[in-house]
Amino acid sequence: MGFILPQEDEIRGNDKPINLSDLRVNEPARILSVDGGDNLNDRLDSVGISPGVDVRLLRRGAAVVVHGEGGRFCLREEDARRITVRPLVA
Repeated sequence: MGFILPQEDEIRGNDKPINLSDLRVNEPARILSVDGGDNLNDRLDSVGISPGVDVRLLRRGAAVVVHGEGGRFCLREEDARRITVRPLVA
């Protein structure tokens, strides 16, 4: 007897907010909020990353690579966890 595990889509759904670091590679999303204090918010604003902006996760690891309106940039995974996004239907 085994357990039937739901697929990831069934667990998460496309409308549930998640952390930027939890996106799948190449999955588009819209930034909902940044909870990183003034320093992180200012750094992200300077590269065009703020609530309402669409992004796409390009690579995972100790640093995540993200494509946004201002181009590609790297974030520490701990900073990516402070950014809440909503996955978009491709």
